Amino acid sequence: MKSFLKIIGGLLTAFGLFIIYNLPRTLIIMEQELLANISIGVILFAFISFYLFKTQNKRLKKIFRWKNFAMIIAGYVSIFICNYVLQFFMEQTTTDNNQTIYALAEQISPLTLFLLLCVLAPIGEEIIFRYCIINSFGDVSNPNQKGGQFIGLLASAALFSLPHVPESFVVFLTYAAMGFIIGLVYLKSQRLEVAIMLHFVNNLLPFLVIIYAPELL
Repeated sequence: MKSFLKIIGGLLTAFGLFIIYNLPRTLIIMEQELLANISIGVILFAFISFYLFKTQNKRLKKIFRWKNFAMIIAGYVSIFICNYVLQFFMEQTTTDNNQTIYALAEQISPLTLFLLLCVLAPIGEEIIFRYCIINSFGDVSNPNQKGGQFIGLLASAALFSLPHVPESFVVFLTYAAMGFIIGLVYLKSQRLEVAIMLHFVNNLLPFLVIIYAPELL
């Protein structure tokens, strides 16, 4: 496990990135959709540059392995099962966060919604909650820091759930379970890109339903 100062430094970095990450939504609330789209592009460039600089990642071709695709499928199925089981304990059929997304979809274009849900969210949230937070406690590539990695995994899952504004403990567990599963995929693959792809797949289906089959909501 890393030192206290490194943990605090990593968490502060994640917090700073999270503030920047929320800029497009703030602009949309201010009815500045064009500026929101521009900010999404700038933020994506900045976040990806930050990640590549920190990791010096030059192994992108190693992403495309059957093992990674199997983990994405297993991760998605695990998230689906968790959501299916936990929904029986919810007081309502959907979460307040989902209701906010449905309302947002009525205010913006499908392209902007896609950029928010399927591009910015997977990349931005995985860099913040998986890369920054988990690695704050234990280096994912260091097998001697498994204790710190596990603590980081738990912390990232809990912190990932909070911004989704859970209205009950069950909803908190729903988002925390998703964060835990994606974080576990990140730890097992040691590739953040695999976690990003899992997050993308998880967000893509709701996006398609919102756009093409809203009557199912």
